Amino acid sequence: MQAVAYVISKMPTFFYKATDTSGKIIDGTIEAKDESVVVDRLHEQGYYPIQIGLPSATRGDLTSEGRIKALLGRVGGKDVLNFTQQLVILLEATMPLDVSLSILVELSRKGKFQNLVRKILEDVHAGVTFSDSLAKYPSVFSKMYVRMVRSGEASGNLSTALSYLAEFLERSQRLREEIISALIYPIVITLVSLGAIGILITTVVPRFATIFENMGQQMPMTLSVLILLSEGIKSYWWAGLGTLWAGVLLYRHFIKDPEIRLTLDSWKLKIPLVKNFVQGKEVARFSRTLGTLMAGGVQLLQALQIVREVVENTYIASQVRSISERITEGQNISRPLGESQVFPPMAVRMLAVGEEVGKLEEMLFKIADIYDEEVRRTLNRFIRLIEPMIIVIMGLIVGLLVYSIATSIFSISNIPF
Repeated sequence: MQAVAYVISKMPTFFYKATDTSGKIIDGTIEAKDESVVVDRLHEQGYYPIQIGLPSATRGDLTSEGRIKALLGRVGGKDVLNFTQQLVILLEATMPLDVSLSILVELSRKGKFQNLVRKILEDVHAGVTFSDSLAKYPSVFSKMYVRMVRSGEASGNLSTALSYLAEFLERSQRLREEIISALIYPIVITLVSLGAIGILITTVVPRFATIFENMGQQMPMTLSVLILLSEGIKSYWWAGLGTLWAGVLLYRHFIKDPEIRLTLDSWKLKIPLVKNFVQGKEVARFSRTLGTLMAGGVQLLQALQIVREVVENTYIASQVRSISERITEGQNISRPLGESQVFPPMAVRMLAVGEEVGKLEEMLFKIADIYDEEVRRTLNRFIRLIEPMIIVIMGLIVGLLVYSIATSIFSISNIPF
């Protein structure tokens, strides 16, 4: 009995927020084995769970990252994802749209996003459709999001359309976070190495210059070069930062030119490792977006118009435009996709099979899953390749510095007293 009691007391405590049939929000904690048990218990009590998690995880967004975003007035992808997921839960609980939105106003973290949800609620109360209200905020809700909501409103299946959107946003957010997490390590290594090299050049090297000066001896060539570099860094570091910032601004200026952007994006599809990453990411984005739109009731041609704007690579987007034109002539989507030569043969073949068996939407989701995984593998290969390269390059630089300092020390020891 004592052992059983000990096990039960060790079960995690979950924090939850839920609503009843009247729309009243309740919160509390439940000790349970996992989240599914919490959901079952809340359902038994007649409540509809909106948020469930460990207290530190659930409230962490409100105390750290969430507060920072609120202070900066930013609306992030996680805000839209949480809004969509919670709205799906409330609508599936047969809550009216206006009641659901009023609940989400209370649940949203204070700041820009809460004000945005409040304005949407006011529009709905004034008779504006939900999709038209969302369309007022294109920087927050994409054209795909608005079109899916509009399709759900027209078919009377708004909760279904939103559930597809929630899954789409969740997968996209997860892949984005994985890419960022994978890049953090090599970036940190590079910054730490550059910092160490900078400290050596600006603090250690000048001391040797002072020693040679006091002794009235000529410095070795390598040490002279390092001292010039040290003085340049200390005196003109601001010019280096200014040049870097100017380069970024210049790049952003030129990248806005459609022809330059198209040329750069076409080059990306010719560099071996970069091609695999860019192509895999765009194929996954294309397939998941198109599948989500079609599953939400959007017609193929309309869906392709939206997909063309979602695809980041402008060269691939231009091919999608020509594909749309050929589909209007009565062709299937797989044939022009294959002839465009920007999509992998396997993806084209899978699409053709999906068209033949009448399961194009399901096949699009399968293709998206496959190429999401391909992007992860390509990124891991890139990280495995770049990490030793960074270490070798930084090691060579540090080795050169050590060699220069060592030769200077030996030259000092050979000076006759």
